[in-house]
Amino acid sequence: MVTATVAAALDEGDYGTAVVFGKSLGSMGAPVVAERGLAAVWFTPLLTNPDVVAGLRRAGGPFLLAGGTADEYWDGRLARSLTPHVVEVDGGDHGLFVPGGLAASAAVLGDVMTVVERFLDDIAWPLS
Repeated sequence: MVTATVAAALDEGDYGTAVVFGKSLGSMGAPVVAERGLAAVWFTPLLTNPDVVAGLRRAGGPFLLAGGTADEYWDGRLARSLTPHVVEVDGGDHGLFVPGGLAASAAVLGDVMTVVERFLDDIAWPLS
């Protein structure tokens, strides 16, 4: 269902310079994104799902993976074998939250977004 929804949305227009953002279940759309050669940012992708991994392996565009070491769906070693663009949160769970107070998790999310911004500026979405 997710794959069909992503495909339908992408078929509605010209997305040649689009960057797809997905979180968790959204990574089920990786095969469709790969077929279209689009750039992507996948937050906490389901790296335990063979269809997601197969889609990422076929990616035609650059992509960044973000996950946490305490997430049961994350595999940092696999992530680094799929792309050089990986941000891994030490102790981060499936929501990228880390142990401790909310401020610690907010700081980590800020760090993750800095990496995403750099990826967009340098790799996937040059505006100049």
